[in-house]
Amino acid sequence: MTTRVRALLTASAIACALVGALVAPAAPAVAATRPPAVLAGPDAADPTTGAHLPSPARVVQQLRDEDVSDRALRDTAPVALLGALPALDVPELRRLARAIPATIRDLIRRPPSVSGVAAWWSGLAQAERLELAEGIPELVGNLEGIPVIERDAANRRLLDQRERELHARAATTPGRGAQQELGRDMDMLVEVRRALEPAAGGPARSLLTLDTTWPGRAGVVLGDLDTAAYVSIVVPGMFYSVTDRLVDWTDVAARLQQQQTTLLGAGAGAGGVATIAWIGYRTPDLLGIGSLDLAHEGAQYLEGAIQGIQGLRRDDPPYLTVIAHSYGSTAALLALSSGRASVDALAMVGSPGGAVRDAGELDVPAGRVFVGEAPGDPVIGSSYFGSDPGSASFGAEHFGVGGTGAASGVSADGSLAGVVGHNSYFDRGTESFRNLALIGIDRRAVRDILADASAQ
Repeated sequence: MTTRVRALLTASAIACALVGALVAPAAPAVAATRPPAVLAGPDAADPTTGAHLPSPARVVQQLRDEDVSDRALRDTAPVALLGALPALDVPELRRLARAIPATIRDLIRRPPSVSGVAAWWSGLAQAERLELAEGIPELVGNLEGIPVIERDAANRRLLDQRERELHARAATTPGRGAQQELGRDMDMLVEVRRALEPAAGGPARSLLTLDTTWPGRAGVVLGDLDTAAYVSIVVPGMFYSVTDRLVDWTDVAARLQQQQTTLLGAGAGAGGVATIAWIGYRTPDLLGIGSLDLAHEGAQYLEGAIQGIQGLRRDDPPYLTVIAHSYGSTAALLALSSGRASVDALAMVGSPGGAVRDAGELDVPAGRVFVGEAPGDPVIGSSYFGSDPGSASFGAEHFGVGGTGAASGVSADGSLAGVVGHNSYFDRGTESFRNLALIGIDRRAVRDILADASAQ
């Protein structure tokens, strides 16, 4: 059996596994100018839309066509695309990635189910996985359902590839404008690489998400997402781009992970804590802040991130929290009211509101929706995008941000500072930051930590 016949047989089997249908391959048909192809038997249907799925051999032929384009593939179901990809070799995958960037982005944004992707990936041979990661790392590194360790490796490979490409283009591309654009893109990649540098004595860092198309998307994990008993996704608001703020936001997530680990102490268990510095959507600037468009986009990506974590940890689910600031809370409210994502707790600070009436519309357990509001914050109470999470009618639990003298171990003198304004909720040594850390480990107050300690 030739390598190509084996690859096409694999493509057929994978497509069938993705849709949950039994497809019997027909006899190979040999074309004069193409490798042997295996044609699928009874046609399957897309489990999401019910639409007819073409045979894997036909999709492989489409992908190998020299004129393949986003337009040509616009009606091809995601499950059909995934099923066909392993039949391509590395050069073919690289050419395809250049030819259909929009199709790949859409596949990442609207993939098959996490369980379907996981089944597809686990059904591949190790050599096939490595070829896909080498040939099309932008897909492997961002597809929910693929294990974190393999996504991290693919995203780091993508980072290396893009840096080499930009250096090569900079050496041959004339014009000040073009050079400035290349410099901007390189700055973004440098920021990602800096964010991945582990602090001395800190946890390992993984690159869970990477989109190198300007303005970029990225997600950096602090800790072990595969084993952590507690996981917090930290979502920023406006002005937080990968280029300008990924290192800062990763520092916030790192301090949160450290604070939670300290608070838990021996009670952390074997799994410990993981946090995710998630700039997984394009946050608005002053021109885009008045619209919900980017919040809807962010909600869709956030739903995927939540589903991905829960799918990979199905047999050992962590306590999962979303901690969202400003416009990020608007995206989180949309995600958690969609019916497609649920978490164990939601904490919002500096929220301009969102398109839900109250906490009861969220897929979050009762009593685990929290809100923090600082004096002098011009955003809180504005209800700019709908409801006000800080209002009594919304039904969220308020947590303190004004400072306290209670012993906490956060400050040298045992006191916690208050926060003022819109941008201080994550400052070190504040009551706000301590309480956000507590929420992410299912503790509502210091007394819960003390009670845990006395019970041991």
